[in-house]
Amino acid sequence: MIAFGLQTKFDDAGLGARCSSAFSSAVGVLGDAILHDSDPYVPYDTGHLSRSGTRSSVTDTAAGFGCSVVWKTPYARAVYYGDGRRIRFRTEHHPHARARWFEGARNAAQPGWLEAVHETVKQGFVGGGDGR
Repeated sequence: MIAFGLQTKFDDAGLGARCSSAFSSAVGVLGDAILHDSDPYVPYDTGHLSRSGTRSSVTDTAAGFGCSVVWKTPYARAVYYGDGRRIRFRTEHHPHARARWFEGARNAAQPGWLEAVHETVKQGFVGGGDGR
């Protein structure tokens, strides 16, 4: 008869910290990618609207991780939604300038965003942590 025993230790606190770190990094990477990839779609006249884009810091709440990407000019909302105006979007500086620029960027770049998030989370587990 052959007998053996197996004992494992599961460090759930360490795993939780690793998950939090990986997801936090992934949300930051996604926010940066959205800001960067949206820029060619942001209408550009003086460049003020384009330069006003920011990504907030990553937040960890009971609902999950998040950050926001915001264009902080007083007129950003009106330009983004069009607000019933006939706005002519000049394309000399930003060739894809349009209203609802996030949607244009998402349609073009979403597969890359998903891959970047996947790789960031994967590296958080495979390459991160304290080597346990």
